[in-house]
Amino acid sequence: MAKILHVLQVGYPPEVRAEKIVRSLRQAGHQVYIVARMPRHKSAPSEECLYLAQSPTLLSQCIPYSPVYTGGIMGAIERWKPDLILTREMLITGSAALAARKHHIPVLIDMAEPYPEAMRVWNKYNSNPILRFLTHTARLPDYIEKDAVNKSKGIIVVCDEHKQRLQHLYALPDEHIAIVHNTPEIREFDNVKKGVSEKPSVFGYHGYLTNDRGLDTFIRGFDNAFTSFPHIRLIISGEGSEEQYLRTLAASLPSAHAITFTGVYDAEDLPQLYSDIDFGITPYRVNGFINNTISNKNFDYLLCGKPMLTSLAAPLQRLIHQTGGGIAVNCENPEDIAQGIEQLLSADTHTMAENGMKYANAHYTWQHDSERLVDFIEKHL
Repeated sequence: MAKILHVLQVGYPPEVRAEKIVRSLRQAGHQVYIVARMPRHKSAPSEECLYLAQSPTLLSQCIPYSPVYTGGIMGAIERWKPDLILTREMLITGSAALAARKHHIPVLIDMAEPYPEAMRVWNKYNSNPILRFLTHTARLPDYIEKDAVNKSKGIIVVCDEHKQRLQHLYALPDEHIAIVHNTPEIREFDNVKKGVSEKPSVFGYHGYLTNDRGLDTFIRGFDNAFTSFPHIRLIISGEGSEEQYLRTLAASLPSAHAITFTGVYDAEDLPQLYSDIDFGITPYRVNGFINNTISNKNFDYLLCGKPMLTSLAAPLQRLIHQTGGGIAVNCENPEDIAQGIEQLLSADTHTMAENGMKYANAHYTWQHDSERLVDFIEKHL
């Protein structure tokens, strides 16, 4: 049994992936401790979690080599004497390596996103001219990632495409990287109405409402398809910087009454939200970020038997090809989206649903990824 310190740049709990990782390592017999930001909704104090501040303040916002994080990790090392440190993302890794150096503790990264590519997509780093210069022109995130990779003994990623990206950039050997997908635990969806209805017609999206999700183009494509198929419906669940824009756009279209926004939701709401739809959509804009990640919702849709309509992002095309659980279309064009909707409406979607559920149960559940996670961690102890 080993002592493992998991360091996060977000509040804990809730953080779905981190919570699954912690549970899996504890079930494998290890002691796991957490360093994190204070969550917005304070939870009961825990002897196994050290918060960097009493609230999620600007001072505890993670930046590379943050003295707040470095000091917090040093304090956690003195308190719990871990055998290994697992950081979430590249921004923390410099601080973790600095704090761990004196004690010769190995540092691993859970690189759940290709951060440099993601930062070049997110509005925050495009709307601010200084951040845009640092991200796009000076390419500061790339230097931070390289430094983090050089200071880690191993990296965990969420899909094969991201593994290939890291190997291309840094010539890393296979054994240096493990793929641990953002897959669900089967029990989470025991109460979901699996598969599609007798006459499937309801499309659904669940997650952040941000520019990179391509939901504006999908709404226009849905409106085009609505002209020929007035029985279809679209449910969009979640919140984000584009929410008001998307609501305004939808309200201006002839299909307005067929589009519903349900707003923010909690994890416990997902079984009902998934039960209410026939098809899951991820019309993400294709870029360096989306080409190197797979959202947890894609695995959720498969496991729940909801055929997917996805964009032509490389991991999504691969997922559709592997599972037979949907279709991938050009989601940069409303007309192509409308044709994709028509294709799904005329397809054997019951077989698609069965294909997706069968493949997901065999390959894409947290049970499978948990085994890879534990095996990879234990190789570095």
